[in-house]
Amino acid sequence: MLIHVVDISGSTDIQGQHVNVGTHDPREDIKFVEEEFDYWFKQILAREWQKLSRDIEKNRQN
Repeated sequence: MLIHVVDISGSTDIQGQHVNVGTHDPREDIKFVEEEFDYWFKQILAREWQKLSRDIEKNRQN
């Protein structure tokens, strides 16, 4: 389970520090989380790709 809290009011920056309301764009936080998730998923696929490929090929032959 992954839970990420985004301050939609824009009153905290990317490090969670208080800033004036509306001075931080919360879309930056959402973009950051999406990019981190993509990177994490890519690392898992890269690590497991050979095994997945072999298993798929093996199942095709059966």
